[in-house]
Amino acid sequence: MIKKTIIKIQKNYKKKNQMQKWQKHDFFDDPHLHVKVADNSQDYEKALNLMKTKTGQYCDLFDLLPQSKIIVLKYKDLVIGSVRVTFDTEIGLPSEFNFTTELDTLRKNKHRLIEISKLSIDLGFKHQSEIISHFIMKYIFQYFGALKTDCSFLFSTHPALTDFFCTYWNFSVLGPEIRTTSNPFSKRQLLFLGHFPKALKTDPDCVIKKFIENQDYRFSVPYSKNILFTPTLEAEDVDRLAFERTNLFDSLNTKQKKFFIEMYLQFYGQQRLEKFLHQEKELQLKEFRIPTMTQVQIRLDQMNLTGCILDISTQGCFIEMDKELEISPSQMTLQFRWGDHSYEIQGQVLWQNKSQMSRYPKGYGIRFEKAEELFISNLKPALAA
Repeated sequence: MIKKTIIKIQKNYKKKNQMQKWQKHDFFDDPHLHVKVADNSQDYEKALNLMKTKTGQYCDLFDLLPQSKIIVLKYKDLVIGSVRVTFDTEIGLPSEFNFTTELDTLRKNKHRLIEISKLSIDLGFKHQSEIISHFIMKYIFQYFGALKTDCSFLFSTHPALTDFFCTYWNFSVLGPEIRTTSNPFSKRQLLFLGHFPKALKTDPDCVIKKFIENQDYRFSVPYSKNILFTPTLEAEDVDRLAFERTNLFDSLNTKQKKFFIEMYLQFYGQQRLEKFLHQEKELQLKEFRIPTMTQVQIRLDQMNLTGCILDISTQGCFIEMDKELEISPSQMTLQFRWGDHSYEIQGQVLWQNKSQMSRYPKGYGIRFEKAEELFISNLKPALAA
């Protein structure tokens, strides 16, 4: 017990002194640094090129999904650092294959999972790698800090980096080191930070907490209580990455292909269906709903409830909600904000998800009865984005 306490004190001392040292470094205050979510195909592909030098793979399925955000740290026009942040999807997360048991256990315990992966730094800036890592992590935490709901972060990383993220960013090790199935010479370790931002309150010296909360003009953070997931890439970019430059699409399993095609057709247009005509019947395609995290107020009989919309279309949505309802189709009124407008829509409960082991958390599938024309017209540009 005494030994553990001494180690903890040593780590806190190291964290405090090193953070003070880095913040005095000239590079730390360089006005040419800029952190943002990649919002154009040029920055996106620069980040993919940077990630390729680390992983050997130019892109994978999760790079092309709207649930993934690529965050870039730029020095002038050069992308010198990047990372991918992925929200849980119907087909899981990037580390799903290697850590299935651990991830399903977390879902069962009601964690909203977000995976950080592919942290990459330009070789010319390796000597600033710790500062760059801190900048990127600060951006991630600021990005999610505005959300009302707790998020739990996963980080699949090389064991050599475990001490850095556990010491400075309060991650803990979740499970043993493994050798990946794709590369038997590559080791990975799964790190976990549960219930952000509450987890940072355990920092005894509040060093990281203060660092995150300090506003910085070089951070382009889209502060919002709701997140709408739409693709950054144009259809032509996805075609090049999934079909022309790589054999990514052909390498997917049936479930992944189905999910990819539904996403592709919804965001890039049904006129592109001919690309998948030979697989449409086999895969039994359905309507793709826009992933989002939107707070919703619910009126049901005499009850006033709150929930979070996790996906939405012109026909309905899925609402995460812990409180169980009677599933006989009940009329309900949903009030939520989408873009610049607030809406009130009537809906019915069609189905309930009780199992936390599925990719969906506990909640309800809702069918809209009378969606406002304004809502439908404002939603369609997102569906076609």
